Amino acid sequence: MNDLHCLYAEELIERLPEGIDQVYFTSSGSEANAMATLFARMHTGNYPVLTLKNGYHGHGGTAHLTNIGSWNHSPARTQGVEATCFPDLFRGPFSAEDAPKGYGDQVKEAIDFNTSGKVAMFMAEAIQGVGGLNPLPQGFMQHAIPHVKAAGGLLLSDEVQTGFGRVGSHYWGCDMLGYKPDIVSMAKQMGNGFPLAAVACSKEVAASLNKLTFSTYGGNPLAMAAGREVLHVIDDEGMQENSYRCGKMMKEGLLDMKA
Repeated sequence: MNDLHCLYAEELIERLPEGIDQVYFTSSGSEANAMATLFARMHTGNYPVLTLKNGYHGHGGTAHLTNIGSWNHSPARTQGVEATCFPDLFRGPFSAEDAPKGYGDQVKEAIDFNTSGKVAMFMAEAIQGVGGLNPLPQGFMQHAIPHVKAAGGLLLSDEVQTGFGRVGSHYWGCDMLGYKPDIVSMAKQMGNGFPLAAVACSKEVAASLNKLTFSTYGGNPLAMAAGREVLHVIDDEGMQENSYRCGKMMKEGLLDMKA
């Protein structure tokens, strides 16, 4: 561990959701999500992981966590990953009013029918990025999370595409939708093109890993310097505020087109 590693971790933790106070640096979001799966399984003692249909959580070693046909290859997917609903307001069977509970009930059905009733983790993107920019219905996670918790599982918010102020109104997508994760994964904009990613969780969850683990380039000084500079640019140049303004302009423009 180097001084830049410690400085960057401290600055990043200040910005993370409440209760998330440990950071493990990796080189890609796929690696971060693979590590998060290990944390969850070790902490809970459970094996199944729930993911959303149309969700993307990596390629290569984490392709089994992704549920988009164009990214799924013919070799058998790793066991222990169960795909639950596609909570979409445009193509789904529920009205906007019924969608949060309706899709939340489908998460419970996946737990009841596809697992023993115990799960390690439920992972979701606040806005499905690779899957076509589909935001989760407001209130859906509040209905789904109690089912996951009752099954002993943790909640991961995949912030690879929604973190660091990109949603404008909030620094993290989970904050925008009003739910509190146990684990956060992040990458991409974190290094502004530099191969940098991380999985963050509480001390309690991190302590569940009782053997050595390693990421060859995770936390290297050059990556830490790049990551710190990105945080400073986001703050100093008002990047989050700019995202908010641009999003508002786009939304108003679409409303005007509809009118």
